[in-house]
Amino acid sequence: MNQSTKFLLYLVFVLLVAGGVFYLLGAKAEEFVVSVTIASPPETIYSLLTEPEARMQWSDGLVACRRSGGDQGPVSEGSIYASELVINGARRAVEEIVRLVEPNQFLTLHREVDGIGETRIFQLEKSRDRTQLTYRVLQQRNFWASFLYLYNHRNLNGPMLQEIERLKKIAEQQASSR
Repeated sequence: MNQSTKFLLYLVFVLLVAGGVFYLLGAKAEEFVVSVTIASPPETIYSLLTEPEARMQWSDGLVACRRSGGDQGPVSEGSIYASELVINGARRAVEEIVRLVEPNQFLTLHREVDGIGETRIFQLEKSRDRTQLTYRVLQQRNFWASFLYLYNHRNLNGPMLQEIERLKKIAEQQASSR
């Protein structure tokens, strides 16, 4: 074998090994969780989580949002939000699918963005005149997203906390004006 053939075989071997490692990395989900107590009833918070115009007020990077397919009734499993997000300065069209819902108690949304499957879970627990909101994000990365993740790792707890604090402020303003 000549030198260039050996080099190509070596390169293929390295890429296969690296691909296997990145595949295994991508097969693992990562979970981020933040929680906050809000001086507002669950109904107010739930409407901020489900109404398209309200979602744009608190959700980071969300610049457009509507329920697709003329779906205007109560949010139910299978409802779809057609959204636009700004991620790293680029606008991306994204569909968010409602996976599980129990009005005023919990909402689960799923979306795929840049090779990352993201499930967002909002759980509401009423306690007297307050509501405990727990916000979880589960991420599953594909091969390329895993590769880029090594160079662009970002802990989501900070941005999630900013979102939940914006939502808290809006909910408490609405509750105090009633």
